[in-house]
Amino acid sequence: MKQVFATVFTALALFNAPHGVAQINPSAQQIEQARRLIETGNPQAALQQFEALLSKDPGNLEARFGKARALHDLDQKLKALEEYTLIISLDSKHFRALNNRGLVKGAMGDLTGALEDINSALSINKRYAPGHVNRGVTLAALGQAKVALSDFNRAIELDPSYADAFRNRGITREYLGDLKGACKDWARAKALGQSDAGAWHQSQCQ
Repeated sequence: MKQVFATVFTALALFNAPHGVAQINPSAQQIEQARRLIETGNPQAALQQFEALLSKDPGNLEARFGKARALHDLDQKLKALEEYTLIISLDSKHFRALNNRGLVKGAMGDLTGALEDINSALSINKRYAPGHVNRGVTLAALGQAKVALSDFNRAIELDPSYADAFRNRGITREYLGDLKGACKDWARAKALGQSDAGAWHQSQCQ
């Protein structure tokens, strides 16, 4: 049975890797601690840490990005949108903020705006695999499933272990009538640890 596409985005940008800077930079160390709070499912505590950092250093874009990301995880979409927009106004090349702002717009039903932001992110960094996944999902939601396949293919080419890319390509293939290809993608996503690929495979491929 063909699935109906929804704006389920699975490639929310995270943070720049600290590369040891946190060992000598207290601010970077605090950002890393707050980032870990987000990863372990405590965005409210992370938000408090990022706000404390920004009270001392309002120009710290990585802390502001973290604040936006925490707001995003707390489903405070308008506030997250404002923070991402501020980051982009200060650094127009911040492709991770563009990617995430696109996800907020998509979640709010503005698929055209989402596509514009994700296109901008990819124009800055063409090798940004999460951007290709998000553009593929957005295109599919806009009824351009065949075009979306090329973005999922590109994401997998850039990162062959990208489970979410296989999962979303599988959904797209099933929608287009290629159940055999979809089942292969879901099996691969499951093997890579994607959380719901097994359910897709079980319900569609048995």
